[in-house]
Amino acid sequence: MTGASGFVGRRLLERLAAEGRPTVALSRRGTGLSNVRDVVVRDYADTEALAEALQGVDSVVHLAARAHLDSQGAGDSALFRSANVDCTLSVARACLAAGVRRLVLVSSIGVNGSRSTDHPFTELDRPGPAEPYAVSKLEAETELATLLRGTGVEYVILRPPLVYGPGCPGNFGRLVRLVARAPIVPLGALTAPRSFIYVDNLVDALLVADRQTGLGGMTFLLADGRDVSVGEVVRRLAAELRPNRSPVVDIPVWLLRALARLVGRSADFDKLAAPLQIDARAFSLATGWHAPYDPTEGLRETARQFVAM
Repeated sequence: MTGASGFVGRRLLERLAAEGRPTVALSRRGTGLSNVRDVVVRDYADTEALAEALQGVDSVVHLAARAHLDSQGAGDSALFRSANVDCTLSVARACLAAGVRRLVLVSSIGVNGSRSTDHPFTELDRPGPAEPYAVSKLEAETELATLLRGTGVEYVILRPPLVYGPGCPGNFGRLVRLVARAPIVPLGALTAPRSFIYVDNLVDALLVADRQTGLGGMTFLLADGRDVSVGEVVRRLAAELRPNRSPVVDIPVWLLRALARLVGRSADFDKLAAPLQIDARAFSLATGWHAPYDPTEGLRETARQFVAM
């Protein structure tokens, strides 16, 4: 896999190690794990070096990417394209050179859009990326399909929503820290339904996408088996992180929106408060996969390991 030292990558390595599967772990920093073939990648654009590392490899899960939080603003579109499009194509060319059977590309639900409207997102929706990160992910999907179509390398594209779990980075990690440390948690009234995916559910789906026959050239949306709201998320986290402290407070959404506008965070708040639902039945129908963990279990484990840190 690429991006093996990241949040999802390390969890996937743990699962593969438990199954006894030999793994080549490509990353910029190295994983430091003794049960994998650790390959430090200086430059994902170096196709020749990648092809050498992939000799004898049957399949590749491509996780390496430049994410939202690496950006300093919309002017970083070129950096997103370099990391998420050019490097993805370099990995694909390395797969061709090394004779890899299948490439699983982890994309993003942001390709569909930043919020769902009159129905949950499906694979049939017209793409509507709203940010440079999501635009680059759509370009990566499109150009990967063009490059690999008709070759010996099958590709499968997966679009997960925000991923959470123990030690999660990004917006969800910030939400966990807010619930753990803030004097009050004012988000209880955010009841719009949202689709997330627990990291171990994503890992399980990645392994299915790697092994299942008949998926070549297909794109799927992923999500937990049940949608939740931000209000439910903070309440379940609070039950583990602050059982003897002040409860979650239901401040009206209109007031929260006004406060966000005052501090210049309207866009961030709108994204948090808006519905984002995913219909992930196509992947289940194609593979028989169902998320093994309910969000209640995933949120409980996320909070418990935060306490243990």
